[in-house]
Amino acid sequence: MKKHTTVILALFVAGLAQAQTSFHTEACPVSKVLAIYSELSGKELVVESGATNQLKTIKMDITATNALTKAEAADVIKLELRKQAGLVFTPLDDKRVSVKLAKK
Repeated sequence: MKKHTTVILALFVAGLAQAQTSFHTEACPVSKVLAIYSELSGKELVVESGATNQLKTIKMDITATNALTKAEAADVIKLELRKQAGLVFTPLDDKRVSVKLAKK
C-alpha cells in the first residue's frame, strides 16, 4: 500500500504544482486518502477505528486556477474528507492529528 500511496501522492503533488490544475479520482478508499493527507500535511494521524470504513470511498474533482502548496492541497483533501466521509480532524500536538467520525 505504501508504494501505491506514494505514486498517487507524487501524481497529486505534481499536478497541483502546475499553474492551472485538475485532479480527479473515482472511488478512492478513505484510508488511502488519509494516507495522502498525512504525507502532504506532515502530520501523524491517530485514526479512530470506525473512521476508515472500508466501504466508504471518496471522489475528488479538484480544479485550481493557481499552483497549490502541499499545505493548501492537504487543506483541500481535509475539506473533502469532512464533506464526503464525515471525518473530524482535531490537532493533538504539533505533529499529530486525531481523526474521528463526526457525531450525528
